Amino acid sequence: MKAEEAKFGVWTPTQDANGFWNVPGATDKGEYTYAAVQLNSNINLNSDPHCSSAGCTQYKHPKSKDDHPVDYPVADFGKDHEMRHTDSSLDTAEKIVGHKWQWTKKEDEKIVNYNTNAPLDGDIQHSIKHLKNQEGVHGKWDLPTEDIQIATEAGSDPICNSAGCTQYKHPKKDRGYDIDYPVVNLGQDREISDHFTNLDMAEKIVGHHWDFKLEKPPLNPAKKTLYDYAPTLDKDMVTSAHSLELTEDRMNHKYADWMNLQTESDPVCSSAGCDQYKHKKKARGYDIDYPVPNLGVDRDIEGAHEDLAVAEKIVGHHLVMGTKESQAQWKNPAKKTMYDYAPKLDKDMRNTAGSIEQIEDRENHKFEPWNFVQTESDPVCSSAGCDQYKHKKKARGYDIDYPVPNLGVDRDIEGAHEDLAVAEKMIGHHLVMGTKES
Repeated sequence: MKAEEAKFGVWTPTQDANGFWNVPGATDKGEYTYAAVQLNSNINLNSDPHCSSAGCTQYKHPKSKDDHPVDYPVADFGKDHEMRHTDSSLDTAEKIVGHKWQWTKKEDEKIVNYNTNAPLDGDIQHSIKHLKNQEGVHGKWDLPTEDIQIATEAGSDPICNSAGCTQYKHPKKDRGYDIDYPVVNLGQDREISDHFTNLDMAEKIVGHHWDFKLEKPPLNPAKKTLYDYAPTLDKDMVTSAHSLELTEDRMNHKYADWMNLQTESDPVCSSAGCDQYKHKKKARGYDIDYPVPNLGVDRDIEGAHEDLAVAEKIVGHHLVMGTKESQAQWKNPAKKTMYDYAPKLDKDMRNTAGSIEQIEDRENHKFEPWNFVQTESDPVCSSAGCDQYKHKKKARGYDIDYPVPNLGVDRDIEGAHEDLAVAEKMIGHHLVMGTKES
């Protein structure tokens, strides 16, 4: 290049309006030939940001100093009690099923190497083949340099500068928070792991593998049907019943129901019963009533029993629940009362209603209920109010509003306070919460 510049002068590259470098052609100088131009070495096809030898650091997010302490020591309070209970339960389950669970780490998945040197598309291959065939007939195809874009790319050709296509970017706004930061993978949640462990144990106990398949529930069109469980009787039936009652009163004789009305359903059944209307039984596809391992009393229930024993000693009273004596003492007699929420009307009222219907049919006129019926109650009360209907107060048989012993702070809260005090001493900071200042 220096020898050529000494011969023809200093070459000063220029750019066009689109940001592409202008390459001299044969017509620029008569003695200038293509041999002096290396198209692959003198043209930079990529972006050329202005960076220092340390790299392009001017575009990095400025690092701000954390306003809170990091990398401070954390107190080791030993294994969590839930993990201890989990280990104990696992040991019990292993003894029950007679199998030791050998945990192994799953091997890392193999990295997939994609073929980045795939053959060209069929259309491109045909185009190249046809071009070579024509060059074999007519000679090599050389386009004029001014018609060739040196920085040819297979993708889009936007009008960009050397810094890149920045004119189409949306203006960036500071989010105020970090993104794309690494998240630690702590593995599968312990509750889900416990579920899988329990499922595997149960399958071994019952000797059956549960193959769960989610299916759409069957549609039940009966759910959309609003059944009338207390339909109004037909007018003819009401008139017949009224006429029957009038005849019974006049003859002073009660006719049996079976002489006139069939009050119950009469399906055609066999001696085995009416089994033709029963739903066919379908296999469940899973076992029931299988044995479940007994892992002992839950720790929350054990704690409740301990607290109950302490409270009974403090108040000097033993709590009795669920026995025949306690059920008899605290029974509710109202539960044995069968209330009739749809009582049968009095005979005189039914006769009156039947007579009204007959008159309405004969006169072709509908009378309003308020013409005959008193819709509001009319109790006989004193000036003190209607207190004759109030329920009499009965002694409860037990005390209320009695003093409750103060057993102190719960042991979980005490443990939390102790842990907090240790942590504050280690980091040299006192936690303040719930005050006006905080």
